[in-house]
Amino acid sequence: GIDARVEDGPWSLDTSARAGLTFGAGAIDNHYLRDLRFEDTLEWAQVVSAEARLGYAFTDKLGAFVEASYEKMVSGHGDTRAYDTTTGDLDAVYEGAAGAEFEAMSVKLGLKGNF
Repeated sequence: GIDARVEDGPWSLDTSARAGLTFGAGAIDNHYLRDLRFEDTLEWAQVVSAEARLGYAFTDKLGAFVEASYEKMVSGHGDTRAYDTTTGDLDAVYEGAAGAEFEAMSVKLGLKGNF
């Protein structure tokens, strides 16, 4: 990742960007009416994120800010195993059937005070 900060009088700008990997993610999906349980295992997925915060200091004790962030997990893939929940037996293995994507964005506005 990388971080940067710039200040000019009462104004400040903080930014950051990150890239990485996530390992070992998984999910369990129970189908109670069909007596099946699906267990998904993701091997790995790429993750990227960015954040920026613009601040203005009214005084040394009071400031305002606007902040935005974005995060994305790029499509991860893995295997799915299907189990019979009445016996616990493994019914099938679906190679490459599991997948996931995640994307989130947020915007925050606020006042910050120090005592």
